[in-house]
Amino acid sequence: MNVIDAQEALFFSGQEGTHTATEMNAIGVQEEAQAATEISTVGAQEALFFEGREDALGLYLHLRDGLLSLVPCAKIEVKKTQISFAARRVFAVVSFLRPCKGFPYRKGCVTVSFGLPCKNDSPCVHAAVKIREGRWTHHCVISS
Repeated sequence: MNVIDAQEALFFSGQEGTHTATEMNAIGVQEEAQAATEISTVGAQEALFFEGREDALGLYLHLRDGLLSLVPCAKIEVKKTQISFAARRVFAVVSFLRPCKGFPYRKGCVTVSFGLPCKNDSPCVHAAVKIREGRWTHHCVISS
């Protein structure tokens, strides 16, 4: 699901700067309506993702609300094994994967993965993997 905003669409179509403020406002209203429809669809997909693990749904919803308050333009993409949050690029992933072999995974937990330019040695980080120079993926298991 790759959605671009009105200004990007106009830029890529070569029509940037040719629309009036009223036309741009109308485009924005159409996008908001489309986004509201997508949110309800994503909500259904999110519910299916948590089928059989409803105990973690409340925690996820709290996390999702926090992420969306920090990055309101974020798009949510639900896949078979993870839910991705992206604003141009993926910045956070929620899954049920264990951060390392043998990790005791309790009910009501989710794993949150995110990237940083350097390793964070916080006790909250259960695993950190160096992807390439200047890029680390961190995995944190959170519970309610």
